[in-house]
Amino acid sequence: MNWNIATLKGMAKNALTGSYWKSVFVGFLMMLCTATASSGSARGAEQVETNVDTGIVDQLMHNPYFGVISAMIAAVALLAGIAGLALQIFVMNPLEIGIRRYFMEDLYAPCELDRVTYGFKMNYVNGMIAMLLRAVFTALWTMLLIIPGIIKSYEYRMIPYLLAENPDMEWREAFSMSKRMMDGEKWNAFVLDLSFLGWQLLSIITCGLVGIFYVNPYKGLTDAALYMALREKIMLNPQGI
Repeated sequence: MNWNIATLKGMAKNALTGSYWKSVFVGFLMMLCTATASSGSARGAEQVETNVDTGIVDQLMHNPYFGVISAMIAAVALLAGIAGLALQIFVMNPLEIGIRRYFMEDLYAPCELDRVTYGFKMNYVNGMIAMLLRAVFTALWTMLLIIPGIIKSYEYRMIPYLLAENPDMEWREAFSMSKRMMDGEKWNAFVLDLSFLGWQLLSIITCGLVGIFYVNPYKGLTDAALYMALREKIMLNPQGI
């Protein structure tokens, strides 16, 4: 099956019309999932910078308990980082699987909100491990070079959808299947993402309101439509795309 951006977006718009407020809520959850991983470290860095600007560090250095205070600050920062990582691994990643499941089903008929809990109900451990490995591998490739990291992020793009549809799929198979589905489609998917650039800029201008009430659910449904198109394509040609 050959797909085009207009068709995918048309499917998304039709689905959004039928279940607008639920999709807005699920899109907001999706925004939280993508923001959680980086928010903890960003807040920590901002706090350190603020302390330096206000001279707190200089004052502490003259305090006889400077070593103890520094250790306490480091411990709090470490615990906050661990808590944020645990939240991403054990909550947000399985939640993303459920969100992808919701958008997949909502493309064809209004879907119930309880679908977002799918990742917690259906083989939670398997999905959690696969999503964690996706994040780890993407990060490792990004540390190597930015461009390979971006390419790998597109190669792994279909993993949460595959897990949402096949919760028992072993992680190696999910990685392999996503790679096959995205083979020859990474550039097309990139262009699809670029087509939302104007909407995303408008969302920034409106302090995120356009994103919350339109762009997030619209993009979520469009991405689900992309998965369904690539899924049909690989089913029609099981030996390769």
